[in-house]
Amino acid sequence: MNKYLIIYFMLLNIMLINTAISQEYCTPYFTGDNGPDKFTGITNVKLNSLPEINNSSDYNDWYVFFDNVETGSLKIDNEYELTIRVKWNIVSAFFSNKAQIYAWIDWNQNFLFEENEIVMEVLKTEFIEAGTEIDTTIQFIVPSNAVEGETRLRISEDMGITDGHLDVTSCGYPTDNGLGQHGNVEDYKIKVVSPNSVSSIQENSNHQISINPNIINSDNMLINIELMSNSNNIELYVIDLDGNIVLRINSKNLNLGHNNVNLNISYLSFGKYYLVSNYLGQNHLSPFIISK
Repeated sequence: MNKYLIIYFMLLNIMLINTAISQEYCTPYFTGDNGPDKFTGITNVKLNSLPEINNSSDYNDWYVFFDNVETGSLKIDNEYELTIRVKWNIVSAFFSNKAQIYAWIDWNQNFLFEENEIVMEVLKTEFIEAGTEIDTTIQFIVPSNAVEGETRLRISEDMGITDGHLDVTSCGYPTDNGLGQHGNVEDYKIKVVSPNSVSSIQENSNHQISINPNIINSDNMLINIELMSNSNNIELYVIDLDGNIVLRINSKNLNLGHNNVNLNISYLSFGKYYLVSNYLGQNHLSPFIISK
């Protein structure tokens, strides 16, 4: 075999290995203090209307990946609110009593937390008493060029650079500057979806939906709706398996109790869909199949 061809394949193999190795997020580098007497840490995370994460039990861990926590979906071009609660355990004349708080979301899904992906960059100055917990809240917009799919939110918190600490980075401190770390880093799974996607569907008890039959071979679908509350305004729409809204129905004014609604689905093609009903701020999901 030609020696240049051999060199080419060797270089290609090295590139493939490096690519495979890089397809994971860095584990934050740690040195120094850690334990129940550490100075500061994250105790709570809240992302918009998504489930609140009380992580005070992990306060003493330098790095935690909450891979089993369901944080929901973020729609492209939509605005969200992120709240991070930080606890400060020591107030001293020797310290500035300021905490650095950073948050990144890997919008392009390249397994790196880059400068243009910072959604929070704050230096807190309110800590005047030991044991204080303070919330920091910011708003951010999911960028138009964000890649759809599962990605990662990383939050990092520590004492301020005014206390001689290095500036916070997404992968921890590159070297030990003799002071160590006194805060912690937490990761959460985030799903980025299309602006037209339904990000959260939950069962509820204020109304019931049934489709009879739910395998449909005609241009019309009969929906049976049972309302348990006096408010009679209900929104209906149909989504496909990717969560995209393919049919939006005007709000229906229905009566308390049992109602029948006929829906024209003539332009929907063969396949499986979900009927979504929104009533008093709660959603109900009903599957059906078009077999025509």
